[in-house]
Amino acid sequence: MSGLSDIAAWFSSKFGGARAESFYPYAMHEKSFIDGWAKFIVYGHTHHYEIVPLQSLRQGDTITNQIYINSGTWRPVHELARFHPSYKRFIGYHVMTYLTFFKDDERKGKAFESWTGALESSL
Repeated sequence: MSGLSDIAAWFSSKFGGARAESFYPYAMHEKSFIDGWAKFIVYGHTHHYEIVPLQSLRQGDTITNQIYINSGTWRPVHELARFHPSYKRFIGYHVMTYLTFFKDDERKGKAFESWTGALESSL
C-alpha cells in the first residue's frame, strides 16, 4: 500500500495515533465569541464529535455560557488501527451526530441537546 495509507501511518507513528487535534482554539477567535453574544460556536465535518466549555460570562444577574460544539462528520470514517500502525490497516464505521438548539423554555429551559451514534461498516 502507498499514498494516503503511508501518510496516515507516518502521522500515527509521529503523533502516537491520537485523534486529530481539536478545533476549539479556533472558535475563540470567532467574532461572535469575542463579542460575547454567541452561546454556541458550532463546527463540523472534522470527523470527531466534541463539546468544549469555553467561557462563562456574568452580565449583571445573567450568566451566559459559551460552548464549542463540533458535530463531527456526516459520512463514513476510516481510521488507522492503533495496534501496529505500520501494517496500514483501516477500520471503517459510519457516524452521525444530531444537534438541536432550543429557545427560552422550549425544552424546559435547556439550551441544547446532542445525540451521536456509530454503525460498523465492513471495508
